[in-house]
Amino acid sequence: MRERVGVAKGKSSEIARFWPMMGPYLTSLDVHKEFQIAPVDDSETVWFILYMKGGRNVPDHESLVGFCCARITENKVTLHYDFVREQYRDKQYSASTLFKVRKQYLEQTHPDLPVEISTRDKQLIDRLKNSGFKTDGKRGSFTVLRKAA
Repeated sequence: MRERVGVAKGKSSEIARFWPMMGPYLTSLDVHKEFQIAPVDDSETVWFILYMKGGRNVPDHESLVGFCCARITENKVTLHYDFVREQYRDKQYSASTLFKVRKQYLEQTHPDLPVEISTRDKQLIDRLKNSGFKTDGKRGSFTVLRKAA
């Protein structure tokens, strides 16, 4: 039986039940350690949230599969906070679904802006390079990748 998933996207003020779904993760010390920074939500941030659809169809923190976001300014788009909960990390559809949803959104809404991401994940670096990103330097132990508009 195939699991049913939903995707919520938009600014935190536009997504129904954003804080009941995301609050426990955005305030989690374990998540902060994984990102090496506390996640930030502001008026320039667009979220992409993958969650399991249940019988009640009311998403909450327990139904969350993963999330990522894009911070959109007038000069560039910066990709942030790619996170998939531990129990879903071996299910390839989680990370790839989030990546595809965010990529499609940005191609439709901001095709004229360059896109930047900083990561230490070697597999992600390879995937990004295969999708047109180029190495643009280092920030500490993080590799900065950039894709022209």
